[in-house]
This record gives sequence, C-alpha cells and structure tokens, in this order.
Amino acid sequence: MLQRRVFIAGAYLMNGGAHMSYHIGRILHDYFHLSVYATGVPRPVDSCFQYSLEFPIISNEELEKTITHEDILVSTGGLSAMMYGPRLPGKKLCYVQGVNTYQVLDSFFDQYVFTTEFVRKYANRYFGVDGPIIPPFIDTSVFQGGKPWEERKDEIVVLAFKPIVKTLLPLVGRKMANRCPNVQVKAFEKLSQKQMADILGQAKYYLSLSPMEGFGLPILEAMGSGCAATGFEAFGGKDFIVHKQNALVTNYPDIDAVAENLVFAITNPDRAREIAAQGFQTSRNFSSERFDQQWCGILEDLLQA
Repeated sequence: MLQRRVFIAGAYLMNGGAHMSYHIGRILHDYFHLSVYATGVPRPVDSCFQYSLEFPIISNEELEKTITHEDILVSTGGLSAMMYGPRLPGKKLCYVQGVNTYQVLDSFFDQYVFTTEFVRKYANRYFGVDGPIIPPFIDTSVFQGGKPWEERKDEIVVLAFKPIVKTLLPLVGRKMANRCPNVQVKAFEKLSQKQMADILGQAKYYLSLSPMEGFGLPILEAMGSGCAATGFEAFGGKDFIVHKQNALVTNYPDIDAVAENLVFAITNPDRAREIAAQGFQTSRNFSSERFDQQWCGILEDLLQA
C-alpha cells in the first residue's frame, strides 16, 4: 500500500490565504506525521511570512502525474481556476477564505472549510457548497500588544498595498482636514509580520480601508498590537468586530463615517484606549493553538472517511 502524502497547492504564494494553507500542511505534518509537499513556487527568500517547516516543491505537472487516490490535496478558493476538484484523484480539501479571489468557485472538492459566515453563505448561495467555519489566526508571539497607550505615537497606520486603499486614503484625509492637525498618517505597503507588529505596536490608531475581506486579518493584527482599529468592517469582519466595543467601523463606501470615527477616537483618547484594550482581548481568541485544534478535528474526520 502506498504511503499517503499531502500536497498543498501554492503553499508559498505571497498571500494570506496561501499562508493559511501552508499551516494546514504544517498540522498534517506535525500532528498526523504525513509527508507534505508544496506545489508551485518555492519559498520566497524575502517572504513577509514566517515558516517553521520547508516542504519539498513539486510542479503542477508533477502533481497531476503523481497524486493518487490515497493522497490529500489542500487548496484555496483563490486557486479555483486550476479546477483541481474534477480533474485530480485523492481526498480534496478547499479552504475558502474570500469571495473576490475567484470568478467561479471549484465546486468539486470533497470538503470545504470557510473563514467566516459571510464567506460560507456566499459560497453556499452561488456555488452550492457548504461546510464548517474555521477562522485564520494571528501569531500572538509576534503581535504581543505593543507599547502602553500613553507611550504610543499619535499616528494612524494604514496598509496601502491595494490600489483602492491608495485611492480612498486622500478622501479620508480631506474629510479630516484641519480637525486633527497633530496626528500623522503613516501608509505602508510591503511589510514582514515583525515589521508590521513593531510599527503597529508604537501607534495609537489603525485605519482599514479595504472594502471587502473574507476575514480581515490585518485589522485583527492591529488589534493584537494594541491599536484602536477603525475603518471599514469589510463584510468578513462581522464575525469578530463589534462597532464601539472593540473597533470603530462602518460599511463601505461611507467615507464620511470613517473620518468621523477617526476624529472621535483621536478627540476621545480615554474611549479610544478602552476600544483598543477590547480589541486586544478579541485578538487573543484567534491564536495558532486554537487554529490547530479546530483543524485537527476536521482533518481527522477527513483521514478516516
């Protein structure tokens, strides 16, 4: 009998969805002692992510030639264009982490897992698939809360690697013009997790201008760094964001409300500090330990099926 193997599609691609797939591979390696391979690109030298394991790399062509009915394939909704589901043998698991990373979801996998209720409902309504919800995690060893509130800079941190964020940021700036002159906006693009934690851990405010997220990991990482999180709820954030409790958020495209929430936070520092503290407590519910535990249950069932 052939030894069962695991193939993680695009494990080293430079996006959060692929990184979570990598961690499913890590769990299958560490807890179930299976041989794990990554397909596609090798591990980037300058990756913004951290990896505890380095899986052997095989090409997609090799995957198609070598995968058997005994093997496991883990992929994401974002790789639906590959149509692994109807073409490849083996047990196939799809971790669907968004709604705008594919045009048509590959609906031929054996098991689907979703990051949020928003993502699950979308996939069920339009593609007829269903499954449990397992949210992603933040690295709590990296995002440790940062400096005490009183020692932080009066800065608003923005991750501006998406073109739409770069377009919307000046609109927010104009709405806030002359109302908070002593607060600086710091926009960043490519950051490692450690760099991001260091920057966020010194700032008081985080502004999320991404209109739609399957989950919204950056805003949770900002919470985990002790920032008062503001901006758009971005649909997927509904599973963990509570307006006026652990964040100050609104729905896209209400730029006026985004600006007002920021002004409120800046002009009410005691309330902003309370919101930041609640956000930090929220972030502790999304640890890697919890992620591993939830996935172990799903994977054990898949392996025994």
